[in-house]
Amino acid sequence: MDKMMHPALGHEARQRVKSAVEAAESATTAEIVPVVALRCANHANTGLLCGLILLALLWSTELSFGARVRAWASWEVQLGDVAACLALGWLLSHLAWVRRLLLPRRAREHAAHLAAEAAFHRYGLAKALDDNGVLIFVALEERQVVVLAGAGIHALVGDEAWTGVRDRLLERAAMGDLAGGFEAAIAEAGAVLKAHHPGARTAPSQLDDRLRIMHIL
Repeated sequence: MDKMMHPALGHEARQRVKSAVEAAESATTAEIVPVVALRCANHANTGLLCGLILLALLWSTELSFGARVRAWASWEVQLGDVAACLALGWLLSHLAWVRRLLLPRRAREHAAHLAAEAAFHRYGLAKALDDNGVLIFVALEERQVVVLAGAGIHALVGDEAWTGVRDRLLERAAMGDLAGGFEAAIAEAGAVLKAHHPGARTAPSQLDDRLRIMHIL
């Protein structure tokens, strides 16, 4: 999931996801919107944190082995250590796996939920008829899946239904098939929506059925 051109972003995968949405929505009046975010936040503090960790490791190593102990009297040397470690930390923080390593799971979950809520409004689900829209949101870098539903349908089915939708996606994504995960999750969401908002679609979907790609810097 670290590469910018993840297979989930390819043309074939996008078509698979779009077809899954069209099939699911053919039996319900509700709306399903799939979204992939390459990254949910810039996590700017990870560069500083990484630099401070490197600095602590450097100084602890020097003290442990007695290297350059006399040089500690020189503030220029200490300042050089600080500058070098912060610069290296900033460079390393550009690697997705380093950011994931430094960010607590709760912070990654929080970032994904905030981005999912923004996507819910950005892509028009908050205005869906009968408040029955469902967002299936994947945060690639944070490795999080969030399923958000409009208040109307959520009041009918509760959290358990959306946990099942999320789990279907995670099961296939764990096998390296993210597009297949979307297909399974969309089918599951479609079954839930059909049970409460059935009906053959007689007009084009209010919302585009394609897989949306979010770029958050």
